[in-house]
Amino acid sequence: APHGAGLALLLAARPGTAVVELVPATRASLALRTCFAKVSRVAGLRHHLWLEHPDLVTGAWAADLPA
Repeated sequence: APHGAGLALLLAARPGTAVVELVPATRASLALRTCFAKVSRVAGLRHHLWLEHPDLVTGAWAADLPA
């Protein structure tokens, strides 16, 4: 899931559920964007952050996930 309010449903997930969160990798905001990983840890979920580099001019980013 992309980082956002939809991940609030982590609280209803079964312990052990794998979660992959898509996050733009910027130093300024990375510390703020780890809040869902902390929620996952408390709920007993296996949380993984997938970091993507944003465009330095526009700030836009997209996830390039392997098949």
